Amino acid sequence: MKKCLLFLFLINGILCFSQTTTKIEKKKRLHKLVATDSILKRIQHFKDSAATVLQFADSNQIRNDISRNMDGILRLQREQKAKQKKAATIRIAIGVALFVVLIIGLKRRRK
Repeated sequence: MKKCLLFLFLINGILCFSQTTTKIEKKKRLHKLVATDSILKRIQHFKDSAATVLQFADSNQIRNDISRNMDGILRLQREQKAKQKKAATIRIAIGVALFVVLIIGLKRRRK
């Protein structure tokens, strides 16, 4: 019975998750890219304008922003490490306290 049930589940999984589309159906769904000269010119103009804008950006302002962001990230990392260290010491203290209670309980049982 278990083998039959396992066989049914395996067959069900294969039938449910199998792929049904073929390559021909996928090709029909794809849209063709229309590449005319005017579209290519517009794309090239957009690329050139984006490149010129990036060249004229204030590099000092960008450097200041990056350094400020890095300082903030480092500060957050330090705070996170301090929280983790505090939590670890608390867990260690609780473990040691429970260990002491265990030792005391075992000594009382021997007497």
